Amino acid sequence: MQDRLPGDAASGAARFEMPVVGDGSTGAASASRQMMRIGGVAGQRTLVAVFGEVKRRGQWTLASQTTAIPIFGEILLDLREATFETDHVDLKIFLAFGSIKVIVPPGVQVDVRGVTVFGEHDYKQRTTPAPGAPSLLIEGYGAFGEIKVLELEVGEVEPKWHHRFIKP
Repeated sequence: MQDRLPGDAASGAARFEMPVVGDGSTGAASASRQMMRIGGVAGQRTLVAVFGEVKRRGQWTLASQTTAIPIFGEILLDLREATFETDHVDLKIFLAFGSIKVIVPPGVQVDVRGVTVFGEHDYKQRTTPAPGAPSLLIEGYGAFGEIKVLELEVGEVEPKWHHRFIKP
């Protein structure tokens, strides 16, 4: 399911400039930037994966109030090329024996909260968001599941678990 048809412009979408990891910038003065889109109209507000998976990546719009429910399933939300419906997004997660991975671009203010019983919340912020940066509040509740939030640039791949043992 698509939020927009191919070729549709993100009408009324504002842009927020965010620094790229490792370029030494602190915000507006950097020549090398990614653009985070704010505005647009979201399609789906609830994503459910029961014994299956849901993947959202590429250009799509994340609703300001979104709910994700993986039950014995997996959900992937790649926000690196996504448009935020507003500058603050609340993502609520209810999981049971499932997992969700949220990939955010550098510069987004992320707050991860909640409780998982026999589960895990994982997020390590790599960059410092600029003042006025878009924010994402992730509230996750469940049992026997995992909520993983990664900060990656467009095109960057998630490091494999065994790479932490290899010294450069």
